[in-house]
Amino acid sequence: MSKSFAPIVIALWISSGAVALGQTSQSSALRFTADGQSVRVGVHPDQLDISGPLTVEAWVKPEEGILSRGYSSIVSKQLNGTGYMLATNNTANTNVDEHPFFAEMAGIQVRSRVVASIGTWQHVAAVWDGQLKIYVNGELEGIANTGPPTPLLIALYIGSSPFGDDTNWRGTIDEVRVWAVARTQAEIRSTMGRYLCGDEKGLRAVWSMDEGQGQLVFDTLTVGYNSGFMEPLRSAEWVPGVQLTRPEGCARVINDSVHLDSVQTAFTPPPANPPPEAPAGKYSILASFSNPGTTAICNPFFRIRSLATGVIRLLGVSVKQPDLGQIQGLGAEIVDHPPIVVGPGESASFEFIIGLPSTVRFEFSVDMWGTLQPLGSPCP
Repeated sequence: MSKSFAPIVIALWISSGAVALGQTSQSSALRFTADGQSVRVGVHPDQLDISGPLTVEAWVKPEEGILSRGYSSIVSKQLNGTGYMLATNNTANTNVDEHPFFAEMAGIQVRSRVVASIGTWQHVAAVWDGQLKIYVNGELEGIANTGPPTPLLIALYIGSSPFGDDTNWRGTIDEVRVWAVARTQAEIRSTMGRYLCGDEKGLRAVWSMDEGQGQLVFDTLTVGYNSGFMEPLRSAEWVPGVQLTRPEGCARVINDSVHLDSVQTAFTPPPANPPPEAPAGKYSILASFSNPGTTAICNPFFRIRSLATGVIRLLGVSVKQPDLGQIQGLGAEIVDHPPIVVGPGESASFEFIIGLPSTVRFEFSVDMWGTLQPLGSPCP
């Protein structure tokens, strides 16, 4: 018998149940006020180590504490001339009351002409497109000649850097994005004031920081894979974030518009006795659903969110539907695929391949996304 789809939480060695994920109704952000505070994202070379065109961007609201520091890191995956970084810096000490923004890639830095405005939200972006460029509030503020970023197998830090506590940010950070494409000035301007849909070309990670509480900062794009963690005794403060608009025409959670018919899990190789912890290996999860409504479900897809940090890896996703064959999406990214439509009374299923690097106890939740269109109307 079908049942209404709710966000489900799956523990792979026991049956599935229901849990409400929910997002805060108001934008939140993280305020960094002390040394040692940071969000640390694990080492994920397939997502965050980028050796070609690159864009890193964030919204920041600096505080006076940055004025007493050499540099304060906004986003850093940089060490000894490798990786990439966004920060403020005044190592030249030309004026202790002014800190320009700067970006670094391949050991070369570029500084903005404008300086950080204390107590004011500002959007900062670094782009490598053959040259290193820095933008502030959508305006090109500096260019430097440098080679491409060099991949570096270290964690990504938000609000700090691998260089230590004295590089911590002072102020608020929100809506951090990493892209494996060089965004143009027009593209940066077109999306810096709104949330992303999540299927934009080249987008690798988005930390919207709208959780509003706790130690986990979810990457809303890669469904938990690139999520960050704050140490409980050194956590930054959750505060109101920058106000962004929500775009129209994006996919949304449509759990209430479908029936979840079944969820089946399988482990390769199958363990003799399911232990209290899931062993390392590969899981297959098959979720079947049907459309009980009178509207068409356009381009449906599932999003998985880990409820524990650093233990889940989405290895592959396939969409199965009669007469459509199989459409593959590798890794944890949303990929382009031909339009998929599930009409009234029709069914389809998704299969996830999940890898565990070691024996862990973990759960993850699943939401279904898509757009609903009246019959006869084309899918977006």
